[in-house]
Amino acid sequence: MSTSVLRRGRAGGIAAALLTVALATSACATSGGGSGGGASTDAQGRISLSVAASAGSIPGLPPIVAKEVGIFDKHGIDANVITTLRGGGPIMSALSSGTADVVAQTVSASATAKQQGSSVPLVSAQSAGVPYILVVGKGKAATPVATTGAGGWQETIKSLKGATISASGGGSAFDVILKGLFSDAGLAPTDFTNVNTTHGGPEVAALQNGQVDAVMADIGTALSLQSQAGGKAVLDMTKVGPDWLTQQAWSGFLTSQGALAKNPTLADKWQAAMADTQKWMQDPANKAELHRIATQVSKIPEDPDLDQALVTFSGLLRTSFTEKQVQTTIDFMTRTGQLQPQPVVKPADIVVPNVLGNG
Repeated sequence: MSTSVLRRGRAGGIAAALLTVALATSACATSGGGSGGGASTDAQGRISLSVAASAGSIPGLPPIVAKEVGIFDKHGIDANVITTLRGGGPIMSALSSGTADVVAQTVSASATAKQQGSSVPLVSAQSAGVPYILVVGKGKAATPVATTGAGGWQETIKSLKGATISASGGGSAFDVILKGLFSDAGLAPTDFTNVNTTHGGPEVAALQNGQVDAVMADIGTALSLQSQAGGKAVLDMTKVGPDWLTQQAWSGFLTSQGALAKNPTLADKWQAAMADTQKWMQDPANKAELHRIATQVSKIPEDPDLDQALVTFSGLLRTSFTEKQVQTTIDFMTRTGQLQPQPVVKPADIVVPNVLGNG
């Protein structure tokens, strides 16, 4: 497994910067039906939008980059980028109240909101596959690295029977994922203990000291867990595992039906702007400027691994999902009780048409 992964690790380093948006809980998603706030289109067809993008967060960078390098302006978007919100609840509340017209969130948040009677569709994708890595400590060094061959990832999970895993504690969204993996590997969903360890330095120390056997880390923390705690990355969930893990639509940018009604070209303009932003972030020629924006504008702390983190994150970006990827997310949420069987949620209910492409 490659160690070229984002890093959320050193205490006081870029821990907060690398927190990937988690699966949204229903509490985060109930506030989904805002009127679109101050979104408006002028006589020249330019759209004015308020966009929520957390400063200090690598996943929050694309809108900040688009604003900073003039991509929004190029595509006729006058964006007021709000960088003070943290967490799924405040972000979804900003959308429902009209404080923000577009927010970065998970596909699951849109699906939950839809079933609860609110429509907050995605106007652009951002990432697919669950962006987490399972890292084991020295006490579990014999754990095999998951492979794509028959039974490969199952053997990795079986070796963790009885393990204590740091994954935000029992009942968390990550607990749902781990229980699914244990069940699909032929184990009981209770064959591990999930503890909640503070991200960053405490997580590294817990693995190093043997307080936990493994950490379900975002694609950033994996590097520091390996370099500082002697950990071993055994399962990259974006690459290896069942389809519901590697193929589900994960995150993107949500808006409200009110904002779409006021601005018929919003979806097209937004997706075009994000496509250009992703190309810009993936261009090695922009490495120094991307670093400047990350540290000076978004206030992500300097770190020796920051540039590699930015490269890895940028490589994961996309603007569209396949219908199958979105359906995979819905099916997994239904299977795990995050969605009820009725009323049925369909991919077309939670993404605008131009988001359903080739993935």
